[in-house]
Amino acid sequence: MLHLLPDWLAIVGIWIGAVALALTAVKFLPKRDNPFRKWGL
Repeated sequence: MLHLLPDWLAIVGIWIGAVALALTAVKFLPKRDNPFRKWGL
């Protein structure tokens, strides 16, 4: 069914997935090595 989705929806979905994965990975970084800690992530 994925081929029935509009291209923009697939692109947005991929970006959301990538951002969610990145934020999840950031949470597991040691705080001293985490450059995003100043943003409260």
